[in-house]
Amino acid sequence: MKHVTESKDLHRKAKVAVFTTGGTIVSNFNRAKGTITPVYSGKELLGFMPECDCIDLELHEFCNMPSPYLTPNDGLKLAKKVEDVLKDSTIDGAVVVQGTDTLEEIVYLFHLVLDVPKPVVFTGAMKSRNQLYFDGTGNLFGAIKLAACSDASERGVMAYFNQEIHSARYVVKTHTDNLSAFKSPECGPIGRVYNDRIIFYGKPEAERKYQIDQLDEKVVLIKAACGMDDLFIRASIDSGVSGMVIEGLGAGNLPPKTVKAVANAINRGIPVVMVSRCITGCPMGMYEYEGGGANLRDIGVIMGGSLNGQKARIKLMVLLTHNKNVEYIRQAFEE
Repeated sequence: MKHVTESKDLHRKAKVAVFTTGGTIVSNFNRAKGTITPVYSGKELLGFMPECDCIDLELHEFCNMPSPYLTPNDGLKLAKKVEDVLKDSTIDGAVVVQGTDTLEEIVYLFHLVLDVPKPVVFTGAMKSRNQLYFDGTGNLFGAIKLAACSDASERGVMAYFNQEIHSARYVVKTHTDNLSAFKSPECGPIGRVYNDRIIFYGKPEAERKYQIDQLDEKVVLIKAACGMDDLFIRASIDSGVSGMVIEGLGAGNLPPKTVKAVANAINRGIPVVMVSRCITGCPMGMYEYEGGGANLRDIGVIMGGSLNGQKARIKLMVLLTHNKNVEYIRQAFEE
């Protein structure tokens, strides 16, 4: 059932902490060159925003860099700063402004490590300032309204783009340039914003939170392809990786030339997590042929559920940092 709500209690002015990290939203479009360059600070970004009489803003300029420069440990450091700020009883929620290229990974990392009831909303822009269809102002304004909304509490970390509210667990960047790039292919958005009206359709399921101080980033992501051999798997083993995520074919299958290397990785204590390269669905461990899901499951491959490869990689980093026991990791993915 739809739930329609307005912003915060009319008797108290809401306060939202805004954390800026850079990205297209603080960039400018050069029409002559057809190029985009980061030029604005977080303070300048908020200066472009229309005034909102019912919400106070507290700016935290975490960094100013393109999102391909961000690392998972940068994301963890930011999550801890957000958590500390949200301990302030006068802060009602937080907005994280980030470049879109790695947003689905950092927002899911927040989802796994941040255990706070207050709303945390990620947003950014698909178009830069002065570019046709610039979406940064609308996305940021809507994210701030969402973070100030009392009914947004206890819904986990969210992403807000193009008037849609998405759960961090499911949101994916599906297009390189379109304003509607962010989607949740498995389940759709959990809500929408129409002007000042915030409409929720439900709450995403809870997921366990992990208290960690530093991520083990030595986790690789390998995408399966027709006729591939074991080159990337062997190279990963030789380089001393801590874990491996494979985007398998279909319901979690691999070409037969890869199987011995996968078994070798498992025998060396390297957890190997299987997800599907398909947009939706999950590995099922059904096919009983060499390289089939049942065969891979029998040699110790962990079935990673409906997570995509990049999110499964983040989760494996978190789990390896929390507990390196392979059976613990298997249970966390397969529960």
